[in-house]
Amino acid sequence: HLIERLKGALKRTRDRSCATHVKPLVRRQGHLGETSDRYYGIQPGDSPQVFLGIDVGAVSTNIVLVDRKGQLVAKQYWYTEGEAVATIRSGLAEMARRVGQKVRVCGVGVTGSGRYFIGDFVGADVVINEISAQARAAVHLDPKVDTVIEIGGQDSKYIRCKHGHVIDFEMNKVCAAGTGSFLEEQAARLKVPIRKTFSDLAFSSNAPVDLGARCTVFMESDLIHHQQTGERLNDLTAGLSYAIAHNYLEKVVGTKKIGHHILFQGGVAANQSVAAAFENILGKPLITVEHHNVTGALGAALAARDGELTVSRFAGFHLKDRPYEVKTFECQKCPNVCRVHQIYIEGRLRSYHGSVCGRYERHSDHRRYAHVPDLFRERQGHLMEGFDEERSVQQGAGQVIGIPRTLSFFDYFPFWHAFFKNLGHPLVLSEATNKRLIQRGLANIPSETCFPIKTVYGHISDLIAKGVDRILLPCEIDHPNTGNKRLPSFNCPYIQSMPYMVLAAMGSSVPLLTPVIRWSHSRRAVDRVLIGLGQTLGHSAKRSRDAIGLARAAQQRFDTWRKHRGKEILDSIRPGERCLVLLGKSHNIWSESPSCQKAKKGGRTDPAV
Repeated sequence: HLIERLKGALKRTRDRSCATHVKPLVRRQGHLGETSDRYYGIQPGDSPQVFLGIDVGAVSTNIVLVDRKGQLVAKQYWYTEGEAVATIRSGLAEMARRVGQKVRVCGVGVTGSGRYFIGDFVGADVVINEISAQARAAVHLDPKVDTVIEIGGQDSKYIRCKHGHVIDFEMNKVCAAGTGSFLEEQAARLKVPIRKTFSDLAFSSNAPVDLGARCTVFMESDLIHHQQTGERLNDLTAGLSYAIAHNYLEKVVGTKKIGHHILFQGGVAANQSVAAAFENILGKPLITVEHHNVTGALGAALAARDGELTVSRFAGFHLKDRPYEVKTFECQKCPNVCRVHQIYIEGRLRSYHGSVCGRYERHSDHRRYAHVPDLFRERQGHLMEGFDEERSVQQGAGQVIGIPRTLSFFDYFPFWHAFFKNLGHPLVLSEATNKRLIQRGLANIPSETCFPIKTVYGHISDLIAKGVDRILLPCEIDHPNTGNKRLPSFNCPYIQSMPYMVLAAMGSSVPLLTPVIRWSHSRRAVDRVLIGLGQTLGHSAKRSRDAIGLARAAQQRFDTWRKHRGKEILDSIRPGERCLVLLGKSHNIWSESPSCQKAKKGGRTDPAV
């Protein structure tokens, strides 16, 4: 009986392990697949004016030349193999040998993960990010494009376009599933050449295995399992084609919208079976352009052409003997401790890259934009107006109140400063968000949340370390009405429940003050909560009311200045000038660390931010 029971259990296990299958792939007529790694449409005797584009990636380095009409006249696709500078030297020398010395380079654009280093090395006129480069190429190749699917060696990008402009984008995160390297690794495990053979096998499958959107870490064991259960090689290659598409759609696109005019770009676009898998899943056709493997470099070249340069900084095709060195150091100016790269060319320090704040960037940038008002600095000055932490601690006689410098709650600092000052309490602020502060709070984070919420634990830990008596962390439900009661401004559930999350994670011994604030309610209702807060600290209702009145006046001054200054800037913009407006939650925009210095970076391209 026992043996029979074991046999039955094994049979049921085998039945359950049988793979599910999906719709066979169909090769579509006219679908461009493999494209050449080299193309030269210029003869050595020609002397055209061209624009050079370079895309430096972790897997491949691409070099193209386009004419003034934007037509690609030469291209090279190289494997970087960890030697970006050596690859560029070889590629440019080979380009010069094939197209001749009479070619005049009128501009150079560089993109890719190594764009800053290589841009300095080759003398780039334009350095742009990969999203901008891919979108520029896509719109040039097909002005009707509304969605770009770009899959390279280690990066995958989703770009949404409207009227020739990028309106949304996304890139893959740490996971490499859904990229070219993922596909190559799995094909190598099956001992199938990725070029031509892989797609041919996939198209011959009548029952592709449904591998789902699996992480690359688990895909090897899945493939071994399916091979052991007797799945055919062509069914597995077809299943891998689907896996690439599913991984991309799940981990990169997510809930974002995919349009109807879709361009497929990047090295993986050469694989026709992957393109067919996308079409089966989406129910929409994909367009694969001829030079899909160099569209990043093409976009960089077009950006250089768009710049209408008078003189190019191009250092020439022959850079074999040009000295180049990268030195690094850790900046100790703030707790971020950025790893900064120094670029030396021909023995001279040319540029810095890697600092969050831009402290070490070219002085020419600072001079060029010195006339631009720093509205973020102005706002910070008015937000903190009259606050001196050292003097506050010396003069205050009551319990020391700590205020975390985080979330939209800190927008009301003028209110809280005036409120506690007039109650006689010293105020201590946590540090501005930085790496050290974030690390300090990581051990207390109970679950995965967005980055701003994670920072709160570091701010609370910082205030505890500073020895404050109480920490103000309100349960802030919403914000004041803006005039339209049908459009209330609620905080997200995480922010609303922040004090309770902190107490659950860090223990009830954390000395939090947690008033429940509904700023949209009547003044009388809000005042009742604030009077209760004052009574918790030992103050009479009358004294609390007086402090509330002064606090409202302080907040009103700040809000009035903010509105007037914004209107003043918008009114000052003349026809033809640009102004970049950042929209988002205040803790994502105003805090320099979470915002990645967007204000300073944007201020280098627009008169006002």
